[in-house]
Amino acid sequence: MLIIDDDPLHLEILERAFMKHGAVTVAKASDGYQAKWLMAEALPPFDLIILDLCLPGFDGFEMLNHFNTSGSDTRFVLLSGMPRYMLDMAETFSQVKGLRLIGTLQKPTSIAALIDAVKGHDWSVHASLDAGGLLHAG
Repeated sequence: MLIIDDDPLHLEILERAFMKHGAVTVAKASDGYQAKWLMAEALPPFDLIILDLCLPGFDGFEMLNHFNTSGSDTRFVLLSGMPRYMLDMAETFSQVKGLRLIGTLQKPTSIAALIDAVKGHDWSVHASLDAGGLLHAG
């Protein structure tokens, strides 16, 4: 999985939370440029991306466009402190473009809400969920 957020504290908290819940590998990026590089180098591709919309330089909206133009099949969750209408716009764009958005959460949010958003999704293509952990290679 890949977490993209420009706040180092958020990156650390999210990494620990997902590792605690069974994530095998967690990569982190603090901006869209770093995220694009990590996505290009990842073999196999990331099965989940947590994306903050408000990023320096190459922002979350540009990342969504990158997902669209690159043909990415990766599932992702939008997590942002931007106003709700911005998350709604990003969600609409994702739906129109056929991207694999599995949830949107507005900061501040709880780790439990984020974990629930991920656990509530069918991972039959890339990974499976069970009571013992969050992500298991599948």
